[in-house]
Amino acid sequence: MEDERFAGARAVVTGAHGGFGQVVTTALAQRGASVLALDVHPDIEPWAAQLAGTYGARVTGRHCDLAAATEQELSELVGPAPMNVLVNALGVFGRGRFEEQDRATWEGVIGANLNAAVATTAACLPGLRAAAWGRVVNLGSSFAVRGRPEGTAYSASKAGLMAFSRSLAEELRDTCVTVNCIAPGATDTPLFRAT
Repeated sequence: MEDERFAGARAVVTGAHGGFGQVVTTALAQRGASVLALDVHPDIEPWAAQLAGTYGARVTGRHCDLAAATEQELSELVGPAPMNVLVNALGVFGRGRFEEQDRATWEGVIGANLNAAVATTAACLPGLRAAAWGRVVNLGSSFAVRGRPEGTAYSASKAGLMAFSRSLAEELRDTCVTVNCIAPGATDTPLFRAT
């Protein structure tokens, strides 16, 4: 059965309190995985505790600004133990026309959507390599391929994430770690409703 392979697996989910992140974290907990749920949302810790109680799984929430965290801080947060799954589901939009958008907004979107995923992947890679199998799933966007008006930073950051995923998958192809990037279209999430 498909669900059994996650029983006892160790997973890290970024953007765990957001739309896609909540779904992924919940699905992993339902299937018996031990999940470290990372998010900047102030309710991440009580939400994760509630999830753990509901499904009898080990779900630990940590409040963390992934865009500002260093690779060293992330390495300490995820720890050295073998892990099986990393899902980079963090996403921020930063709506605005390119010519009117300030540099701080642009850098914030790139920092959250691309740089945080790169740093988290680097921090988790030793644990993923140490496990018998490892999966990295990066949450891209259809806007990475087709663009979106008033979403240039978001589109660029997700395009960068897709290219990072393809390149890293090639680098790791002879290991037990696979890397994929999914690119969902418009989905009813809080981020989509805010755009």
